[in-house]
Amino acid sequence: MSGLSALLSSSIGGYLPAAVKDAAGLCPKISDEVRHITWLSVERVFWPPNDVVRLMLVVGYTDGFQIWDLQDPAAVHEVCSKQDKAVAQARMLPMPVPSASKDPGAGGDDRSLGITAAPLMAYVHKAAPALVRLFSLKQHDDVHLLRLTEAARTLQASRRFFAVGFARRVELYDALSFQAVFSVDVSAAAGPSFALGQRWLAYNLPPQQPSSAPGPPGSGLAAGLGGSKQLQAAV
Repeated sequence: MSGLSALLSSSIGGYLPAAVKDAAGLCPKISDEVRHITWLSVERVFWPPNDVVRLMLVVGYTDGFQIWDLQDPAAVHEVCSKQDKAVAQARMLPMPVPSASKDPGAGGDDRSLGITAAPLMAYVHKAAPALVRLFSLKQHDDVHLLRLTEAARTLQASRRFFAVGFARRVELYDALSFQAVFSVDVSAAAGPSFALGQRWLAYNLPPQQPSSAPGPPGSGLAAGLGGSKQLQAAV
């Protein structure tokens, strides 16, 4: 990963205990010589079974990945480690929120993949960027595969939706079933640029699409928020 040593020493490295950096191979001297780290992210996620918020470190390597629990500085520990192919990107998925439209006693949500296999991590291999794999930390194995029509550029997740960003499009999936909900065209200039919430999706519209609300020329952000109508229908 280009510039990893500078990243560790500035924004991320200061938050990680020395023992974690040594065990995960995050020391700058190791990274410079071996360059074996392909992905690095610190994420806050809702963690089962009690939906507590936890601070997690995800490290992708040329031969797999590791997940560390950083919530308690005095008890930092490795949660999972898997030997695999080179990881291009990864995203921890928060515990999904059961659908309010379903009868709690029916047990439909309880049997959904997003809950039965939680906690989950979505990741992409460098050699197969059009395949998003869902890894269950409970089962220590991949439990689902999303076959895409093009390479995934960005992965984002909320407690209701999982989003995949492409060069000119964002596609949303239900966080419980991982069935496709809808997709929107976005501006490719920022490659793509979007933000995902529990019930909204904000994104930049392509330049050729006029904005439906007042705003700076070419911003497209207000119109992008119109996607919330489709989100409301989905939830």
